[in-house]
Amino acid sequence: MVAEGYKDTEIGVIPVGWDVHTIETIKSNLNKSFTDGDWVEAIHIKNDGIRLIQTGNIGIGNFIEKNKKFISDESFEELNCYEIIEGDILICRLADPVGRCCVVPKFNTRIITSVDVAILKNNSDISDKRYLTYIFNNKDFLETADNLASGTTRRRISRKNLGKIQFPLPPLKEQEKIADILSTADAKIDAVVLQIEKAEILKKGLLQKLLSEGIGHTEFKHSELGKIPASWEVVELAKLLSFKNGVNASKEQYGKGYRFINVLDIINNLTIRHDDIIGLVDIEEKEFELYEVKYGDILFQRSSETKEEVGQSNVYLDKEQSATFGGFVIKGTAKQEYNPVFMNYLFKIPAIRKQITSKSGGSTRYNIGQNSLNQVVVQFPPLEEQKQIADILSTADEKLEVLRAKKEKYETLKKGLLQKLLSGEVRVDNFI
Repeated sequence: MVAEGYKDTEIGVIPVGWDVHTIETIKSNLNKSFTDGDWVEAIHIKNDGIRLIQTGNIGIGNFIEKNKKFISDESFEELNCYEIIEGDILICRLADPVGRCCVVPKFNTRIITSVDVAILKNNSDISDKRYLTYIFNNKDFLETADNLASGTTRRRISRKNLGKIQFPLPPLKEQEKIADILSTADAKIDAVVLQIEKAEILKKGLLQKLLSEGIGHTEFKHSELGKIPASWEVVELAKLLSFKNGVNASKEQYGKGYRFINVLDIINNLTIRHDDIIGLVDIEEKEFELYEVKYGDILFQRSSETKEEVGQSNVYLDKEQSATFGGFVIKGTAKQEYNPVFMNYLFKIPAIRKQITSKSGGSTRYNIGQNSLNQVVVQFPPLEEQKQIADILSTADEKLEVLRAKKEKYETLKKGLLQKLLSGEVRVDNFI
């Protein structure tokens, strides 16, 4: 039974006063109000001129400013291109995902778009373009678009199929109010994203400065790693760490037993603690003791599909519980005392990363071995200064974590608002 104030339609229950529409029914009456972009071959692409917007520039509701490409005025005339303007809605007919869209922002140049992008000029007497972008980027519309798409390696929806996807449309004033609410949520998310970007830049600068200049030094010396404080050492990792490859188990042994550190634990966590580890491996206690990971151990990614990622590292910081580690991981255990948090940051700086990647080998997969890691040289401050540097960088990371949690909270809030407002479950007149 349908609740009072709602009605049953071909797309489900929606509020009374809302209608079911398609792109074909809300497009404007202008010529080419729903059309495809232009086919532009590589020979026509230039470094300046008329801006070419491609599928990679279209995010889920946002324009992505990257890979700037242009065509000349002569090519525009030769190809008989269709010019788009600020405020047009661009809908990507390619994955991922199929159907994502954004509104054309303001440009200082003339603009066209590529063939796998549909251009919509909506009828502003019927629909609000901001509201439409929320509808088109919502999961219901995107799932329908994907179901109507074809292809395996490159899924694509035709403009014809795109134009017949049904969606609910409130009266214009209600669309505008819904768009206002969701835009406010987006503004909060965007503000936090900007704070995160600034905090990441600050941390990157701190990391480089502290690990090359230290804290409060006035005397420096030249080394193979560049200028460093006079009191710092330059040492090979062979003097700091003893290396060991991890457990090689059969597939039947995974899924139960001891916590098992693999490559994803290294690259997905700021630091590693026992409860962060997802994987399990069933090995004998003696084997566990042989491959035990304890507080302060450094874990390295031994193998990667790209040279840039091989040898990424992390640190194990759980004093209460130990773990074990897999065959695609190399463990470094301390030969002399160091601050584990400092060491974790040390392996993130470009000079050290460059050494590690340059010592890797392979073609389809890149690998780093124990002998190669032994040859890596690092700057090594006194222990007290290591702790001071680690504390400063940890504080920067803590601020970043707070901001990321705030962003996640706003995104969850927006997701709930989208579901309730775009379905009519919550009406804007009742929204506080």
